Amino acid sequence: MKNILLLLILSGFSHLTIAQSPANQVVIGHKDSIYSKVLKEARTIWIHIPHQGDDLFAKKTYPVVYLLDGEAHFPSVATMIQSLSANSICPDMIIVGIENTNRTRDLTPSKGDSSHPFVAPGMVEASGGGDNFLRFIKEELKPYVEANYPVNSFEMLIGHSFGGLLAMHAFKHQPDLFDAFISIDPSMWWSQESLLKEIKASEWTSAHQGKMLYLGIANTLEEGMTVEAALEDKGLLTGHFRALMELHDHLLASKGDEIKYAGKYYENDDHGSVPLITEYDAVRFFFDFYKLVIGPQDFMDPSVGVAAKMQKHYKVVSKEMGMTILPDESMVNQMGYNMLEMQMLSKAKQLFEMNTKNYPDSFNTHDSLGDYYMAVEDLENAKKSFQKAFDLNPDGPSKQKLEDLKK
Repeated sequence: MKNILLLLILSGFSHLTIAQSPANQVVIGHKDSIYSKVLKEARTIWIHIPHQGDDLFAKKTYPVVYLLDGEAHFPSVATMIQSLSANSICPDMIIVGIENTNRTRDLTPSKGDSSHPFVAPGMVEASGGGDNFLRFIKEELKPYVEANYPVNSFEMLIGHSFGGLLAMHAFKHQPDLFDAFISIDPSMWWSQESLLKEIKASEWTSAHQGKMLYLGIANTLEEGMTVEAALEDKGLLTGHFRALMELHDHLLASKGDEIKYAGKYYENDDHGSVPLITEYDAVRFFFDFYKLVIGPQDFMDPSVGVAAKMQKHYKVVSKEMGMTILPDESMVNQMGYNMLEMQMLSKAKQLFEMNTKNYPDSFNTHDSLGDYYMAVEDLENAKKSFQKAFDLNPDGPSKQKLEDLKK
């Protein structure tokens, strides 16, 4: 039975589904659509936008994740990234899940081999449209997303199985399309391992400089078979696994300093369960520079400038991301109030002032600085801050605070 399931899975059988949620359920995204002239059909996309509807984030832009097999993986990827970003492990990101129409056509970069038992009847004729699908993403989908959603220039591609194959193909042949690539248990056996042979036969180019790649390998071995035995085996059922281990070894040996690469064999996960843990590890690997660590000593030691530490950290983050990244407004705001409650007045002032400089058009940053001045009984500066906040938002809380000060 396991062999039959393995054949179905590795031949691109998409076995994950999601039910439509009633209107009263928690919503993590919405559906949109675009007509593709390249593919000559309408395509449905699933969109997750962080903090949608929150005025504090109205002018913020986000990295964007393009997710293949979107209908299968969208809920888990959106909620995982939302959780990681809430803990400052990675940035908030927009998720664009691409729903399938003809999966074999779109996710295979070359024609299949009809003699291979993993290739079901009819798959060969339908296959080989991967480059055309990447053209759709480049020329139609990305411009549409950029025009309609608050994305910035950092872009990631995630693919599983056939999607992982296309992600590896894109990394090899069109690295400029994305900054980061996650290839999850890719079908490197496809077309007599033609992509694996291409990768091994050529060198990386200048276009791969600074790109990031993560490879997740599932345990698709027969029960009781060791990795060592599988690597020595010449049978068909171990071919998928052997191709991935060969790819991993080559990537480790050839990546040099140009490519940020890591891969892992997940012994306790099969082809169906490996996506989420791979995506989790990949995001943490890509953004290992991102997390800001503020410990008890930073709070309690008067000599530690928390605001200065944050500014220094985000300069590093900005360099790594290739764009200006500022400390999150709401995080800094909350930290400022925490310092205020702890009577760490100098630290609180530095945080509130930094927020007003970073987000001068936010009424909330000026209102919070006004609260600080009220706490230290500097009524003149409190009035100035509340006035700035009122000018930016006449209906906000600063209106009442100004009236109270006049009294």
